[in-house]
Amino acid sequence: MPEPILTLPPTREFFGYLSHGLERRNKRHLSTSAPIAEEIFSALEFYSEVDETGRKFLVANAGCSEAESKIIHPKFQAFVRQAKTFFMPAESLHHRARPLFYYYAFLNLAKAFLCVRAPKLFLGPEKFGHGILERHAGGKFIDECVEIKNEGVFVEMYKALTGQKLPAGTKFIVEDMLGYSTDIGFDFETKLGVPHIAQGKSRMCFDTDTKNKWPLIAIFGLTDLEKRATGAFNQFHHFFEEVAVDKQIGNEMFDIKPYSLKEWRFFQSKKIFLNNETGNREFVLEFDPISKKYFKSTVYNEQIDFHLSLPIGAAFEFPWNEFLAGYVIYFYLGSLVRYHPAYLESLLRTKEAWKLESFTKSASQTLLRQILGNILNEIYVFESR
Repeated sequence: MPEPILTLPPTREFFGYLSHGLERRNKRHLSTSAPIAEEIFSALEFYSEVDETGRKFLVANAGCSEAESKIIHPKFQAFVRQAKTFFMPAESLHHRARPLFYYYAFLNLAKAFLCVRAPKLFLGPEKFGHGILERHAGGKFIDECVEIKNEGVFVEMYKALTGQKLPAGTKFIVEDMLGYSTDIGFDFETKLGVPHIAQGKSRMCFDTDTKNKWPLIAIFGLTDLEKRATGAFNQFHHFFEEVAVDKQIGNEMFDIKPYSLKEWRFFQSKKIFLNNETGNREFVLEFDPISKKYFKSTVYNEQIDFHLSLPIGAAFEFPWNEFLAGYVIYFYLGSLVRYHPAYLESLLRTKEAWKLESFTKSASQTLLRQILGNILNEIYVFESR
C-alpha cells in the first residue's frame, strides 16, 4: 500500500516578519583585514589581557564577587594565552601533527569558558583531567570511540553548556562524530551516509495589528534524520507544527527558489505569543528547552541561520552539536598522535584519510568561532575585508 499523502495546513496569516535568531545570544557581523583566528583571539584578549576589564567581565558574566574575580582572572588569562600558543602554530603544521595542538588549544579554551560559566571550580587549587578517554580498538575505524568519564573538563563543559550531565561510560563513535561537522558535510554524505545535522532559516511573524507573534522556520535535511532516528525530534514536534508554504512566501520570506521548495520543510509554533514583555517571557520559557536541545546559530555569513543537530542517548535525551563533536574528534586524533602513531599512519593510507585530513584542516576555525561565542555569550560573525 502506498503511504497516504498528507495535506498540511497553511501558515497563519501574518502582516510582517523579521529575521530571528533561534538563540538569545546577540549576533555581531564584523569584517577584518587581519587573519580571522588572530581577530578571534584579539576579541578574547580584550578581557584576558586588560586586568580591570577582565575582572569586570567576570563579575558581570560569571556571577562572582570582585574578590573572587581577582583569583579567577589570572587563570582565565593563562588559559587564553595557552590556547593561542597552541592554536596559531597548529595552522602551519602538517595535518598529522595538527590535531594534538588543536586539542590543547580547545582544552584551554574550554577551561576559559568554565571560568565564566562555572567560576567556583577555579577558586582553589584545581587539577582537572580531560574528562574523556579514547578507547582504541586498533582495528576498523568504525570501532574507534571515545568514552566519557565521571569528572573532568569535558564533563563540566557539557554540564555548563546544556544543564545536563552525561552518564559516565557514554561512548561516542568517532566516525559518527564526523557527521556533525558542517565543514565536511558533503564528504560525509557522499562517503558515509546521512549527516547528523540539518540546516535552516528562521523568521518571527507578526499578525495584522502586531499584537501577536510566532516563529516560522524552514529546514533542509530533517526528513533523512527522522528516518534514521525515530523519536529523536519528539520534543521539537511538541512545540512546532508542520505547515505548507506557497512559492511566494518561500521565495520572498526565505529566499528559497520555487524549484527548490519541495526540498524544504516548514514549521510554525503551535502557540502564538503576545508581542509584549509578558509574551516574550512566555516564549523564552517554552522555547528555550527546544533551542538548547536542537538549535545552534551559524557562525558564518551565509544563507542559513541555524543548524539543527541530532541528540544522543538511548532515547535521544541529551543535546549534542558540532562543537562538542569536534572537540571529541580532536581529542581522539590528538591521542593517536601521542600514543598510537602507527595506527594513525595506517589510517592515512585508507579512505578514512580523506575525511580525517579534511576535518583537521577545515574544522578548527569553525570550532574557534563557536567557543568564542560560548565564552563571550555573543556570536561573532567575522569575514575578511
